[in-house]
Parts: sequence; structure tokens; C-alpha cells
Amino acid sequence: MSRFLICTSDRRSWKTDRSIIFLGLWCLSLKKRQKKSKIDYIFSEPYGIKKHEKYNNQILVNKYKRIVLPELVKKLNKRHGINYNSRLWNIVIGHWLERIIKVTYNRFQTLEKCFSENEITGFTLTKDHFTNFIPTNSNDCLYLFNNEEFNNYLFSLMLEKKNNRDFQVDYSAVNKSIKNGPSPIRRNFSIKLFILNLFNLLNVKSGFFYISTYLPLHILCRLSLSVNQIPSYFYKSEPKVVKPYDLIFREGKLFEVIEGPVKDKNLDEFLIFLNENIIKLLPSSYVELFTDYQKHPKALNWPRSPRTIFTSNNFDTDDVFKIWVSHMIERGAKYYVGQHGNNYGTSKYLASKTVEEETSDGFISWGWNNNSKNIIKGFYFKNNNYFKNKFKKITTRNRILIVTLPMLYQYNTWDDCFIYEEYLKKLSILLKKVSDLPTNKNFMIRLHQDRLNTFFDESSYLQDKFDKLLFDNGSVNINKLYKKHSLVIHTYDSTGIFETLTKNIPTLILITDGFESHNIVGKNIYQILKDCGLLFFTSETLFNKIIEIEGKHMEWWHNKTVQDARKQFLNFYAIESQSPVQLLKNAMSLK
Repeated sequence: MSRFLICTSDRRSWKTDRSIIFLGLWCLSLKKRQKKSKIDYIFSEPYGIKKHEKYNNQILVNKYKRIVLPELVKKLNKRHGINYNSRLWNIVIGHWLERIIKVTYNRFQTLEKCFSENEITGFTLTKDHFTNFIPTNSNDCLYLFNNEEFNNYLFSLMLEKKNNRDFQVDYSAVNKSIKNGPSPIRRNFSIKLFILNLFNLLNVKSGFFYISTYLPLHILCRLSLSVNQIPSYFYKSEPKVVKPYDLIFREGKLFEVIEGPVKDKNLDEFLIFLNENIIKLLPSSYVELFTDYQKHPKALNWPRSPRTIFTSNNFDTDDVFKIWVSHMIERGAKYYVGQHGNNYGTSKYLASKTVEEETSDGFISWGWNNNSKNIIKGFYFKNNNYFKNKFKKITTRNRILIVTLPMLYQYNTWDDCFIYEEYLKKLSILLKKVSDLPTNKNFMIRLHQDRLNTFFDESSYLQDKFDKLLFDNGSVNINKLYKKHSLVIHTYDSTGIFETLTKNIPTLILITDGFESHNIVGKNIYQILKDCGLLFFTSETLFNKIIEIEGKHMEWWHNKTVQDARKQFLNFYAIESQSPVQLLKNAMSLK
């Protein structure tokens, strides 16, 4: 049956007086789908969700990055009158570049799949100007990837190439407003930050700079004092500045002629799309505001010429930090990155080396090592010496905390919405069984604090569906909730698993896709948790375990088999250190 194509939830592109096909689940919210509708619609099949597709698409993303990055290096060096090498520009734009390639490749191939499997009669093109979607910095991009108008803009660019066939093509009302430059960043004056900024003056000539390290305060202070530095608090900030867009630069193409190893017809078409549009999509922090971002650390009283720089967080979306780091490396500084989350060393679908692993002088892990030269075997930063910790007895017995996964940003090569809804279906099986228990008031469902960053609104969906259960909306500190519950259930593979295992809190784990996302080493180590009854692949088997240990959480948890498995797992992926300060000094060659 022929149908009119609708690509997003942007109503400007909708035609509801005919049979339609929605490109994906993101077009219509869960709540709206539950209501009766007079619209005759179906959904296109999801793209990229199979195991081999995920793996092969990651290889393609890496290939595209190797083609595009050198060209962007040339363009940006010429634009700014500098001579940064590929490593320095990879530090600055590497994460953004990987994401924008994944996003555009997903949108491109999703359309291709839909057209190949369905009879499309027509579609609506939105004719917004690209300047309406230029992000101020790479952090803003995360929100842009979920924006319905931005996605309609991308789909319209791609659909225009198909407009030479017999389609019914409509045009939405054109948004004629053209932004002249990025919106200024507004911040209220903070006395606390003003005082910290003055305090940082004491270290303006220091040789060791650190920011967002994840290290406990006492270790960070001891580390600072051991190198004769006063402990400081350096914070993230962006310059408050507005400049007009450089339209001449942005309307240029990446390549003069497309050449290279990519031969497949569809892939060539995608490379043509990148060639025509990727410069338009660059954040302003990499183009118009680059110099302002580079100079901003001086206003924050960051060290003028550090010999060593260390972070565990700001390597991704903090453009001020990344631009400054590249400038400092060019002047001779060494750059070290600490592990940020639990997917390093375990995930099959991360790049063979992440940007931070590839570009740092040393990547300090939480204990694993894949035999790479710059991977330094470290320790679990957040809770060292944890085997000495004893989980305190709690006054409220048999209270269970279920930690849920949010739907965040659509920036993978696969259909994030489809995969997330599959997760919700499997989670709902567990919550339904829990809701039917006479003791259901002993359960609390922890919603992720970042759920407000998404359009999916899974919080109200779950709360409406399971109104007998107690919910925490994510505002309470998770550690406070850990103390009030005798059992924590993680319903996805998260850093929270490491947190509760190192704190020796009774823990169960649900990973609904099994070991699909784990590499061989990760699968073997996680199997330890599965073999001893801590890890489950289905809601039914997890629920059976909940019933089995009801009323005896602590007795079960302190069983030798469970404790041995916990320690064996942590001794590979989250090691403790008896001398963390010396280990860090040795890792970063601090004197």
C-alpha cells in the first residue's frame, strides 16, 4: 500500500488526510500511540539494530572519520591561521565528529531502508536555513540531535536528492529567520565561583592542572600536596560572547573532488552529503568563537604553562578545556585522562580506541589493560580501599531499589528509540510482577536524573502504567537511596553496578540484551556475575531471584560464593589500590 512519508514529530511536515508512514517511533510519543487515532498510519522498520549491523556500521564510522578529519584539519588550520596536527584537532573535535557522522549516517540509511521496503507517494520538505541549527558548542549538539526541527532539516536535505522522481512533494512554511550568530551564554553571578576563581590564583604558575577527576577529595588533596601545590577547584565555564557566523567559510565544501577508498554507491552518496554539509554543522566554538574559547581559561585563572593536565570527564563536550589542552600540548604539556564509565574495555561497539584513549599521553583505567601502550592500569577512582568497607546495617529491611535507564540522545548508527522501547517492554514485565506483589510498597523505582533531557517522557509512562509503585524522580542523591534500601537492582549495564559492588551493597543486575554489547573479554568477566546469580538476562529469571532471597538479603549477599564472585569481578574491572597517590604520580610522571 502506498503511503505519504512523515520523518519527525515536527507538525509542519504532517499530512493526516491520507495514509501515512512514520519513519520511526520518535514521530509519535508513547502516550499518543496509546490513544485511539483516526489517522491511518504505520511505522517504518527500524534501521541498524542487528548485531552485525551495529558492528559493521562502527567500522564504517571509523572509516569516514579517517577520510573527513584530515580535510577538516586543513580547513580549520587555514581559517584560524594555525598549524595544529591531527592529534590536536582530534582532541578538540573528535567526539563531535564521530557523533555527527553517526547521526547523519543513521538518518541517511534510515531513509534508504524505508524507501527500499515501502511504496512512498510523497513527503514534505522544510526549508529552514542552516544557521538556525548551528550549535554554540559541542555540548549543545547533544540536545540538537533530539530536536524535531533539526532532524527535519537533515531529512529534508537528504530527501531533496530524491525529488527527481514521481513524488508528491510539499513544502512547509519556510522559517525565514536567519540567525546572525550563536546565542550568548547567560549565567547568574556566583559568589562561590568568584571566591574559587580568586583562590585559583595561588596555582596560576603551577605545573599540574586537574579538573573533574572523579577522585575522592582526600586523594585529590594528598596528590596536590605531594607535588607542592595547594588543592584547587577548577570548574567548567564558557565565554560570554557573540559573533556573526562566517557564512563564506561555512558554505564551502570539505573536498574539491571526492576520492578515496569508499566505492559503494550508497556510501559515496553519503560522503557527498558530508562534503556539502559538515562545515555548515560545525559548532561555533570551532569556528567563530575558537579564539575566545582558547583565551577563556585565562579569565578562570587556570595555570599559564602546566606541565601535566589530568581529567576524567572534560575531554568530551567541554570545548574550552579541549581547545586549551591542545594549545598547552603544543607548548609541551603532557595530557592524561582517567576512565569515565564502565564501558571502557568491555564494549563491542565503542571504537577500537576512543578519542581520549587515542589522543592522551596516558589513559588511566580502573584496573583493566588491553595491552595498548598508553593504557595505564589504575584503580577505581570513586571508592578506593572498598574491600575494607562494610555495608552498614539498615533499619528498614527488605526495601528494594530498582534503577532504570533513560532514553537520552539519538546519536548512534542504530535506532535508539526502537531499542529503548524494547528495553521498556522488558522492564515493564518486571515492574508488572513487582506491582502485583502484596509487598509492592517495599519497592522504589529510581528514574534517571537526566530523563528531562529527552523527548521520550518515559517517566510519566511508567508512573501512569504502574501507579501502585513508588517512584523517585531522580532528584534525590543516589547514595542516600542506597542507604535506605537493602537490595539494589540495576536494569542496565551501568557504572552504578561498580558503585554498589564496591560499596558491598546487595546487588542484582538485569541486562536485557544479554552479552550482545560486550566484547570477548567483557563477556568472560561478566559471566562470573551470571554464574553466581547476580546477573540476569530476563525479567522473569530476575524476579524469581527476588522472591528466592526475600527476607534474607544480607544473609544471601554475604555468602562466600557471592562475595568471591564480587571480588573476582572487581579485581579485573575496578581494582583497589593501597597507594593511590603514588600510583597516580608514577602514571603521570609527577615530581
